[in-house]
Amino acid sequence: ETANLGQGIADSLTNALKSVSTLAVADVDALYKASTDEHLGDIATKDEDAIRLGRELGLAMLVVGSYQSVGDQLIIEARILNVAENGVLPNSAVSLNGRFPSDYPSMLTQLNSKILAALRIQPTLAETRNLRASSSSSSAEALAAYNFGLARMRQGTVSSLQESITSFERCLAADPGYASAYIAKAEAQTQLAD
Repeated sequence: ETANLGQGIADSLTNALKSVSTLAVADVDALYKASTDEHLGDIATKDEDAIRLGRELGLAMLVVGSYQSVGDQLIIEARILNVAENGVLPNSAVSLNGRFPSDYPSMLTQLNSKILAALRIQPTLAETRNLRASSSSSSAEALAAYNFGLARMRQGTVSSLQESITSFERCLAADPGYASAYIAKAEAQTQLAD
């Protein structure tokens, strides 16, 4: 259930931050592609590598993190790297602990809020509502299918894109209200058509 969770967390945070009008947010797919091109693996594992990647992409800040899953316990940790200063933004470390999948949507909402607070960005009331509404599914089956679909879509081959579409369809069958899955499915279909 949690094998591809990191990509789901990154995707959720990216989509949430994109809804804040005062932020310019790099697409997570560009980061994955750049890290692959730089032979850094599945996104940079060291802050120095991530800062170098951020600099090459022209980013001012970069959110990095990790997760651990043991049984139904999920720990999400994140921090903001200040690319220009070559280090961690002071007071930006976030650590969340909850049960997966039941607490996952609220953990993502907390992550979004804490990252914005660390950046000292105050979203408008409408943006705050959107941030809360953009949380994830609480269906373990839907989350697993969504995260697998993201992983396959990022591979970008015809067969992986077809698999991702099938996976997003499984996700939507498990949770028809999961808006991010509709968006991801449309993105995979567009990539497949290109």
